[in-house]
Amino acid sequence: MEMNVQEIVESLEYAKLFSGKTVVVKLGGELLDEKHAAGIAQDLALMKSLKIDVVIVHGGGKKLSELMEKLGKKPVFVDGKRVTDDQTLELAEMVFVGNSKSRLVQSLVAIGEKPVGLSGRDAGFIVARKIQGLGNVGKVEKISCELPKLLLCNGFMPIISSLGYSKSDGVLNLNADELAVSVAKALGAEKLVFLTQVDGVLDASGKLVSQLSEKDAKKMIAEKVVDGGMIPKVESALDAVASGVKRVHIINGTKPHALLAELFSEKGIGTMMVK
Repeated sequence: MEMNVQEIVESLEYAKLFSGKTVVVKLGGELLDEKHAAGIAQDLALMKSLKIDVVIVHGGGKKLSELMEKLGKKPVFVDGKRVTDDQTLELAEMVFVGNSKSRLVQSLVAIGEKPVGLSGRDAGFIVARKIQGLGNVGKVEKISCELPKLLLCNGFMPIISSLGYSKSDGVLNLNADELAVSVAKALGAEKLVFLTQVDGVLDASGKLVSQLSEKDAKKMIAEKVVDGGMIPKVESALDAVASGVKRVHIINGTKPHALLAELFSEKGIGTMMVK
């Protein structure tokens, strides 16, 4: 991607604005494969070199569904949430804690970064409560910031999988988008970025919406301009900006250096939601 001198100056100005701030990046599980992990790792490492505190929250639902189907178990969803019986939870822990982020961790280590995988079970830092009727599925009640902040202060990069912990119910499966919002709120993040496989929010004519207000987002959902899998993304973004996260971005993580292009330029490449 070619840049002129003015674009470089602009990028440096944005970099100074974010220095010392926290940015939470939610990675869809489909972006944690060999094809995309190395490029995303480069962007994350550059952000960290600019003194930005980077925290990653990741999914892995697609890999979990593939593993379930290989074992002859059909995935079942209710209102977008996976029904998680005991066997599914065991598989989710295997995929989320180990398999899904291994390629990203490997790519970060190879370029000198210090990624640390976390789940809600670690020090019980993601407290969740069970949602009735879905098995071992939870909703975040509280995020304890002590552990991720300790890691950030010592140069580590937290990579958080979507599993919470309840004293009464044990490990619970969480929605990764909702978890990313909770983490961003708890850490007082300057920005929350959803890396997806779509360009962002599209209007009724199919054109990308570069900037979206709360009011317009709610209107687009009500009029079904925003529908399907984009609804929980936009609703999560609305929740984040309403709770004090200044900017929320929905961008296509399959594009080269998408994070840098969105964060360090005036125009960006996806949709930015503001209060």
